[in-house]
Amino acid sequence: TSRFCAECNERLVTKKSFSWKWGIALIVLLVISGAYYATTNNEPNVETATHSTDRVALIQEIQRGIFTVETPTGQGSGFLYASGGYVVTNAHVVKGVVDVTVRNSDGEQHNATVIGISDAYDIALLHVPHYTEHEPLVVETAESPIGLEVIAFGTPQGFENSASIGYITGHNRDFSFEHFIYEQVYQVVAQIDKGSSGGALVDVTTGKVIGINSLLYTSETSTNFSFAIPLYTMMPYFDEWIKQPMSRDAVLQAGGAYVQYTVAQAETNEQLASQFVQSFRS
Repeated sequence: TSRFCAECNERLVTKKSFSWKWGIALIVLLVISGAYYATTNNEPNVETATHSTDRVALIQEIQRGIFTVETPTGQGSGFLYASGGYVVTNAHVVKGVVDVTVRNSDGEQHNATVIGISDAYDIALLHVPHYTEHEPLVVETAESPIGLEVIAFGTPQGFENSASIGYITGHNRDFSFEHFIYEQVYQVVAQIDKGSSGGALVDVTTGKVIGINSLLYTSETSTNFSFAIPLYTMMPYFDEWIKQPMSRDAVLQAGGAYVQYTVAQAETNEQLASQFVQSFRS
């Protein structure tokens, strides 16, 4: 127990034993640190779970305003555009007919009438009396940017209540296909197919409808993608048809100008592009 040398009087250096008190303190510190680390690293998972829940709720809400549009010759999709029971779809979905049927996400069918159709743009408007009092989907009135995450709703290949997540990968694409002119359309990467025509393209962030799913690009050497007509560019036509519906004869006359949709030549503003557009018509 001496602290100094008895002969030289130099201070002795002794090795101290490890105190059990310090050991317990160290263990407690490690436990607290581990708990804090686990808590902070779990926060992103909580945010992800909340984000996923919000997305599920959004899809369920939007699907209430999405319809399968059936005609004697095929089917497509549509969505509730405005109060009063007005449903938007593509012109090629209802070409040559006036009376059609719409079916909602619960499988309920109701009669609808084509009250507006264009012979220049691939758009048409239906009136469904059953949905006169239903709340329409919220629509976007401005252009959406490249990179925006979107959800494409519709009935691809007859599979109803389908929702596919993707992104806008391009816009301001201008070309013509058969009798229609497509201007400022969105280029979209999402899993959609025949039967999705007329379905809603929705902004994931705002829940607003930004476009009308219309055409599919197919190629043996590249990944397929689609084109959607920006809704804001066609709203004046829909609003005018709501105010002044077309007569049955006018609808049939406009529809009679359309031809069968298959893979065909698409004319761009500059030149003919080689077979790259296929419609969603089924």
